[in-house]
Amino acid sequence: MAVVTHYSNNDETPAVDITVDFGREGTYEIYWVDKDHDGELVATTSELTFNMPVHSFILIKRNLFKVRTRLCYLISIP
Repeated sequence: MAVVTHYSNNDETPAVDITVDFGREGTYEIYWVDKDHDGELVATTSELTFNMPVHSFILIKRNLFKVRTRLCYLISIP
């Protein structure tokens, strides 16, 4: 999990482009807080490039859901 913030004492600070690289592939849940979002899930993605307006932050959570299958065999003994 990671939190990325863009804060400034100047409200006129322009948005910044950021890229997060965890060094491994995966899918991530993106939760966003800014003037239009209040922490809701906005995406599930493997692309971690964002344009962040001033006074915003994002929470990036690795999606650990994996599909697991179990094989069951019925063995009949005569």
